Amino acid sequence: MHSYVGYTQYLEQRWAEGDAGNGANWARGEVWKQYAIFDGFRDRKTALGFESLMHLHSVDHVGEWLDVAGEIISKYVEFEGVRLVDE
Repeated sequence: MHSYVGYTQYLEQRWAEGDAGNGANWARGEVWKQYAIFDGFRDRKTALGFESLMHLHSVDHVGEWLDVAGEIISKYVEFEGVRLVDE
């Protein structure tokens, strides 16, 4: 299983690049499914801090990322207002 946790301001462009095979070497040829998007970060620095904290964890199933994200959001005041975007 591969999962991707990362920051981008241009989600549609990032997806298009990945679909075209222009992603990282380990990601090429994979079929990707969007699972969760979070927004509401005060600024880029705060979003990157959230990404860094997410990278400190590993999961066995992609659904576990939501639990990790929820724990981070509830633990750190700088992530107040960050929310899961409804698709």
